[in-house]
Amino acid sequence: ILGRPQYFAEATIYVSPTFIKNLEEDSEQKRQYDTFVQQQVNTITRFDILSEALVASKDAGFVWAKPGESEKEAVERLREELQIRRIPETYQVAIGLRASKPEGLAEFINGLADNFLKKARAEEFYGQQERLENLEKERAALDKDIAANSAKLAELAGDLGVANFSPQLVNPYDQVLTKYKEELNGSRQK
Repeated sequence: ILGRPQYFAEATIYVSPTFIKNLEEDSEQKRQYDTFVQQQVNTITRFDILSEALVASKDAGFVWAKPGESEKEAVERLREELQIRRIPETYQVAIGLRASKPEGLAEFINGLADNFLKKARAEEFYGQQERLENLEKERAALDKDIAANSAKLAELAGDLGVANFSPQLVNPYDQVLTKYKEELNGSRQK
């Protein structure tokens, strides 16, 4: 009679114990696993991750914000209420939330875990998108240079009267010369 029902939903995330390999040797990459897990726990409570999870959970009936409460206040209150902990002796992190209504609570926790995993995968390599764009630009420039040089080679081949400059295709004049040399050597041996 005096008590109110409380509902608790929890999701578990596996945090890989192996680090991302870089081409460059860096002493910071050799940090302790516990520090890495703590960084992931702190990332879960980032404003953008919590805010997107709250917006997505409204469809499931989970409304966290109180009437008249701003988004920032709701996210800050959620950040304080979330129970994020490392499960001892495992590679797992648990994300839990207690609420007075069960509607959409499990969906919210699952959505929060999914949103965190998407953001973590997208940010796996710092500046990955910029690096890929730079590599694509360099590739386009190299392809352009190759095309220009191929055109120059074709022009030179025409000027010299040579069939082509391809290393896979043997020049017919060289084939004839090699054949005559082999016959001459064969004659000398006889």
